[in-house]
Amino acid sequence: MQEISKMHKINYSDLLEQGFEEILVHIPPGTEHYCFACSKHNPIGLKLRFFANKKTEELVSRYIVPKEFCGFPKYSHGGILTTLVDELMAHVTFFKFGRYGITKSINVKFIRPVLIGEPIFILSKISNSFEGKAGKEVYVNAKIFSGHNSSGKLCVNSEGVLVILPDDRFKNLYE
Repeated sequence: MQEISKMHKINYSDLLEQGFEEILVHIPPGTEHYCFACSKHNPIGLKLRFFANKKTEELVSRYIVPKEFCGFPKYSHGGILTTLVDELMAHVTFFKFGRYGITKSINVKFIRPVLIGEPIFILSKISNSFEGKAGKEVYVNAKIFSGHNSSGKLCVNSEGVLVILPDDRFKNLYE
């Protein structure tokens, strides 16, 4: 198996100083956690970390896309960028409602390329929610900016609808 190039060190101390707190991934005990986006155990995964601000109800992360995830030379693959925003959307639903959302739909607009090896900042926030037929439907947006915070150039803008399943359907995911 080919090993993904070593990730650059990403600093989160400024987020903690700004009132963000790290949100840990919650998986039921005894369940193997190998998520491509957030598991620390997946050797080829993204290993994302998440930081929430309770006042603004925003969830953020930082990432540096390695060369193994390029599309055109020097540029990040759009599928990886879509994975990043999708994962932030799922985790912001957990932050707000205590349960992960499952993606029902996602619309991703690629505004400018994301360069390989350069830091990016991912931000997600819930815009609305209501009870639907399948469970609570949550409308979420997520953006990717170049650099270490949202003052960088907007590269990706996305909107999604996630469903938080009722307890009986949620338990079936782990059985």
